[in-house]
Amino acid sequence: MNPRMRIVFLLAAVLTLVVLLVRTNLPVTQAEKPPIEKSSLSQGFTNLAGDSTCNGQHLQVNITAGDFPILIDGTGTDLPRTVNAPGMQYLVGPGSWTGLTLTEQSGDGEVLALPDVTCTLPPNNLQATMTCDNGDLVVEILSGDPFFAIIGTGPGLPFSTMETGVYRFPGPAVWTNLNVHEPVGNPIEHIDFGTIECTGTPTTPQPPPDPPGNL
Repeated sequence: MNPRMRIVFLLAAVLTLVVLLVRTNLPVTQAEKPPIEKSSLSQGFTNLAGDSTCNGQHLQVNITAGDFPILIDGTGTDLPRTVNAPGMQYLVGPGSWTGLTLTEQSGDGEVLALPDVTCTLPPNNLQATMTCDNGDLVVEILSGDPFFAIIGTGPGLPFSTMETGVYRFPGPAVWTNLNVHEPVGNPIEHIDFGTIECTGTPTTPQPPPDPPGNL
């Protein structure tokens, strides 16, 4: 082999050795790991938790945990309201509540959305009767949503009451356009009775007649 070829082979060997040495000494890089997010609990905060449901005609909001005070907000009666401790909150119904949220006023300021809800009383159907007892008109209200109005033309009418029960109107007389009305019920109801004429001897005590004048 001539001297020139030896030099070429020698340079190639040296270059190969240099490349191997460089590769061996390079630092091994690792894919960067994403930072581990700390939960609210690890930062000293309390996760917000709560729910809502109807209790009869009223809405109850139960806040079980969170960073207090907590604001109950949305559209509906008794809103907004600020709560300072866990427990049950009652919003007066009947009614509808929309856009309900629980919002922490401290800590990490979590917001919890609650579903829209409508709370009503189950129907309490109006039931009533009207009869004559000799000369008196007897109205019996059996069930319904107070208050009740007994409407018509005749002795003792109109008349209103908050209670079911029996109501007696002295006669004898004729009562017209009679009905029992429930103006704030769910739903609003009324029962028409038309005209009732009660004749006979009244059972309701009557005042004694005026004494005759002196002759």
